[in-house]
Amino acid sequence: MDDLEFRRALLADPNAQSEEIKRAIADDPAKKHYVDEMRVLNAKIDAAAKVDVPEDLASKLILRQAMESQEDVDDSSDAPVKLKAANDANYWQIAAAACVAFVIGLMINVSSLQPEGNLAAGEYALTYSYKDVQQAEQSIPLEEVNAQLASYGVQMEQEIGPVMYANSYHCNYNNVSVLRLVVEGEAGKINMYILPKDNRLGGWDEFSDSRFNGKASRYSNADMVIVGEKGEPLHTFQSRVENSMRWAI
Repeated sequence: MDDLEFRRALLADPNAQSEEIKRAIADDPAKKHYVDEMRVLNAKIDAAAKVDVPEDLASKLILRQAMESQEDVDDSSDAPVKLKAANDANYWQIAAAACVAFVIGLMINVSSLQPEGNLAAGEYALTYSYKDVQQAEQSIPLEEVNAQLASYGVQMEQEIGPVMYANSYHCNYNNVSVLRLVVEGEAGKINMYILPKDNRLGGWDEFSDSRFNGKASRYSNADMVIVGEKGEPLHTFQSRVENSMRWAI
């Protein structure tokens, strides 16, 4: 085995133990150093490829895609103005998406990318809470808020605070309509989400990140997630909401 054949064989399989390779190493001790280098490099590559995939990765990717689809619909009225910028951005988005798809394809089976209810309600609400909305200039009347709440089987008997935003949106992630309220709190805005019971979410408990605290709760007719800035007394707010709630029979 000449030097070129030896290197090709080690490149193809750094752990090869054929008799020809053993004889080549015995005849030329310098080749032993090359073998060791190749095997160390191969071990590093194997270690780098063994990336733990978060259990909720598929759900998060689908949620992100659903949000982007919703933003596309929201922005459709501005299409003529944004067309050139969108075309410029699309090239990079497509390239980035191709790279992400390639990496994910190496790590997981694409067929498993279906929402299975393993995304926590807190993670879901936090994702949407970072998306700003156009708020009203003054508090929305209680009757208008109740008109939005009616389809979820609940009404508010009294004010829960200045409601600056109240709107339902269809979420493609779990194929349900979600009502988002933005209420003035003590430490900032409180995002409040009312979801139907068939929302496919889990993790109904308290949660937080570097900016927000939150609480996800389940009720008889619907579920609710509240998200507030750090320092917001959410338990007090939730008690006020629950005392005001009147569920449809």
